[in-house]
Amino acid sequence: MHEIKILKKLKHPKISKLYEVIETSRFVYLMIEWVEGQSIQDILRDRIERKFDENEARFIIKQLLLALEYLHSKSIVHRDVKVENVMLDKDNNLKLIDFGFSSL
Repeated sequence: MHEIKILKKLKHPKISKLYEVIETSRFVYLMIEWVEGQSIQDILRDRIERKFDENEARFIIKQLLLALEYLHSKSIVHRDVKVENVMLDKDNNLKLIDFGFSSL
């Protein structure tokens, strides 16, 4: 599976970690880091104003750019960066998830 091959190459604090892959005759199970928090989409949906203030946005975008810079340095393109695939914990620490459309 292409996603597994890519996830095995990644080790970055802003990208969800792949811990283990278990293959059975019917299924492939990916043991991926649990990110306690919400996606940016869920956070914005819960806010009355539906936006981040400038300082919050700057902090989030900086983290996302660090993750993307790392991916590109490994010749990997995520190809599905969207608010559903960017998770934030309670301290607004970012984790990029879902590498199903990524490519080398």
